[in-house]
Amino acid sequence: MLWNRVLLLYDNSPTSLKAVEYVGKMFGKVQGVSVTLIGVSEHIPGHDLEGDAPGMDKLRASFHSMEIKQEKMKAQIGGAVDLLAKAGIQCERIDMKFQETRHLAKEIIREVQEGGFGTLVMPYRATTNIFSVLSGDLSSSVIKGLKGCTVCIVS
Repeated sequence: MLWNRVLLLYDNSPTSLKAVEYVGKMFGKVQGVSVTLIGVSEHIPGHDLEGDAPGMDKLRASFHSMEIKQEKMKAQIGGAVDLLAKAGIQCERIDMKFQETRHLAKEIIREVQEGGFGTLVMPYRATTNIFSVLSGDLSSSVIKGLKGCTVCIVS
């Protein structure tokens, strides 16, 4: 794993934007650095939910809200790439991708290991739903699963 291969997680939160700014300040003038900006979001289950069982309207609205948030992130991730380029990182050394997954921590760990990233920068994500509470804090899970990689958590 190379320290100058940076994986930057982006989830369209204000903290995520701080993480982009951090990478720009830390690596903007460093020759040979490459940054992969990855938008990650939780998998949205199929929501062709029919019927009028109690709570179905609320569940459908929740899934719809998740879809809107995901589309907004996809639309704004390009702006994060622009910020990195303005900070001095060469455009040809910035990659961008989007990943939807049921297991965010496992996907992040897999991406770091398979991509040979030596540095991971991620925004701190406060526990906001029951699924996060049950699975543990994302940053803790990622740190426990990684070896030989520097992890920066921006809050």
